[in-house]
Amino acid sequence: MNIITEIFIIQSLKTIDIYKSGLELAQKLKGSIATTLTNVETKAELFDQIEKIKAQVTGTKAKYVIHFDCHGNEDGIGIFDKFDNSEFVIWEDFRLVFREIYTNTLTRPIISFSTCKGFNVMKLLAAFEPCPYDVITGSLIEIPFGDSVAAYFDFYTNINNGMDFAQNIKEIRDTYPKVNFIAVSSELLFLMAWEAYFKTQLTPEVLKVRKAHIIAEVEAKTKRPLTALQLAMLEKGLSQGQASEDYRRFRDKFYS
Repeated sequence: MNIITEIFIIQSLKTIDIYKSGLELAQKLKGSIATTLTNVETKAELFDQIEKIKAQVTGTKAKYVIHFDCHGNEDGIGIFDKFDNSEFVIWEDFRLVFREIYTNTLTRPIISFSTCKGFNVMKLLAAFEPCPYDVITGSLIEIPFGDSVAAYFDFYTNINNGMDFAQNIKEIRDTYPKVNFIAVSSELLFLMAWEAYFKTQLTPEVLKVRKAHIIAEVEAKTKRPLTALQLAMLEKGLSQGQASEDYRRFRDKFYS
């Protein structure tokens, strides 16, 4: 069906890494899906390449994949030069450029982190902030690069052949359990983000503390206590019954 137009693989590995997994994946995909492999040795090169990809995909309806192949942990990824000197890129560094790619493309790209614990990129989700990606893939554990190459080859091939998204994920997880493969769409990301917000920000205990802080701040500025009507309006605005309004604003911002 040829659903994927091109996969951009950005690789940064140590010289002592005998298995160049990004290169291996590109070679396996050759002839079936158009693939561009780029090695980067510095943080500046990394973001320069992402900017080039952004320029290429802006305004298009084609389906692209941006695939990162490197070392990583809970906080970000490592970029290595030919002497194995490294620079660390925290997840937050990706927020703006991912957001720009999201808003500039008509068909949102898939963003994959074939790195140890790469799914931690989901930390970029924040309450009442725009979602910076449409689909993200990765893992929450340390992964064997050989299995990762095979898993991503099958995943992308299945997408290209039109396999159902949920079925594709299940097949990859069942076939390559060591990879702990995770792929999540923006729809599910929204539900996850909202559930986390609801559980942490709309509990009676939290609402009580927020109410006290607002009252203290307003009364400190006005030098007089709130009226009964003002207190009633504040109570209504901070009630769990107003969660539907928060939900609407949360969703509108998430997909903006």
